[in-house]
Amino acid sequence: MLSHAVGVAPRAKEVYEVLKERIRFLATGIPLPSMLELRDEFQVSQGVIEKAFVALEAQGLIERKPRKGVFVADRMATGEVAIVMTRRSLEPSVSPGYNATCSALASVFEEYASPYKVKLHLGNSVVSGDEFPGTLDILEPHVLLRLRGVFSFHPLYEVESKLEAAHVPVVYSCQFGHYGVYFNRKEMVRESVAHLVETGCRSICLLLPKYTGTYLGSSFVDVSAVFSQICSDQGVVHWNESIPYKEGGFTEQHGFDLFMQMWEKSDHPHATRPDGVLVLDEVLCAGVLRAIQRLGLSLPDDLRLITQTTKGLALPYHDPVTRVEYDVEAQARCVVEMMETLQRGDEPEQKKVVLKGVLVKGKTT
Repeated sequence: MLSHAVGVAPRAKEVYEVLKERIRFLATGIPLPSMLELRDEFQVSQGVIEKAFVALEAQGLIERKPRKGVFVADRMATGEVAIVMTRRSLEPSVSPGYNATCSALASVFEEYASPYKVKLHLGNSVVSGDEFPGTLDILEPHVLLRLRGVFSFHPLYEVESKLEAAHVPVVYSCQFGHYGVYFNRKEMVRESVAHLVETGCRSICLLLPKYTGTYLGSSFVDVSAVFSQICSDQGVVHWNESIPYKEGGFTEQHGFDLFMQMWEKSDHPHATRPDGVLVLDEVLCAGVLRAIQRLGLSLPDDLRLITQTTKGLALPYHDPVTRVEYDVEAQARCVVEMMETLQRGDEPEQKKVVLKGVLVKGKTT
């Protein structure tokens, strides 16, 4: 939209760039020079000034008041932050971490940047990640006009560059893109394996989601290889079972089936049954715990278990589960700080902030 507004007239683009730079240093509500004054200053026609105004207004930089003039707009007061996720992510069977993250973001924006309005923008669940951005509405003119930032759980691909061209910063909860605040799952694996080894485990199985095709950007990527290397370094037997991503996502039943599949394989005479298991998804872990109870196994006597979870959310087990907790409130605060920095036109000290989980020892190890 911006390129269309100013691309057809080089002089309009020049006026736009100069005024945009001036506005950066002006307080909200300060009036801009009149159309006549700007026409004389730049030695251009009124039509050129009008095109520059249209582009500035489209980005929320100016506000035109009839019979009063043109003023520096309060982008904070009119802005909206979009949280981008799939519709499926809000269903009860999916990780409660999504809802917890959204709630934390809304609370922190209200606390530190109260003029912002936080709104969910939901896309359709798709198998191929590069199809997902096309199901969103964030590039629709009536939406883009008021956007001041985007926080996305999923890669936006070419949509990200279009948002950046419109000066709308994008911050991710994954490794994809220029800016992100996400959790270090590789470190989670490293710390979990070390703990399992300390408790006496000599054969560890990793149970995890497997993202295929172009549905990447998740910090699950390469975790399996990291797990194998860490176990080799520790001198323990290692293997993994994974479930490929399918449309609709993962459920507790997937976790149940995944564990039963693993346990049946390890029942082979030449197999080494694991004495430790690491589950890399809290929804899958709920199913794993159900399978363990179904088989009559005792934690930690028959098997030791660690999983990941969102801080403050309980797992369906009668004893406290050993887990690596991720603090979504800390993530939300980092996101807000990064987005406000980008909104001011500044570069954050860190483009990618990687947060570490906290190992909380329960009764399952």
